[in-house]
Amino acid sequence: MGMKKRDTKLIEFFQTRGGQNFFSNTLPRLVKAIEALATQLEGQKTRDLAQRVETLELLHQMPSGLVSCKDGYSIKIGKKAPEGYKLSFPSSRDLLLERYLVTNDVITYEEVPPKILAELLVNHGGVATSAQLVQ
Repeated sequence: MGMKKRDTKLIEFFQTRGGQNFFSNTLPRLVKAIEALATQLEGQKTRDLAQRVETLELLHQMPSGLVSCKDGYSIKIGKKAPEGYKLSFPSSRDLLLERYLVTNDVITYEEVPPKILAELLVNHGGVATSAQLVQ
């Protein structure tokens, strides 16, 4: 027994009211949202790269003496010792340095690794004033 083939016309999604709404309203909004996310991610990548470059530049030529940052933060950077830098007189405490704190009377940090010091300066907007550079 053979099955009789029905002559039915299937309605395509784009022909429905919901399909028309999707293609004329929802899809363009989705595309705009994805484009906005891509732009935001690209901007974040650019900022991250700029911070990494600035950190590497500071590692290459670390300032010494009283150094002021672009956001107003300042700290005295001593000469580098084999175990790291000695820092003192910060304008405010920073969590990045707390593990290197030696004394609370005169806030002093010792054996601060160069990378941590460079990250600290970059986190505060970078060096604002010309400071003596240590080669």
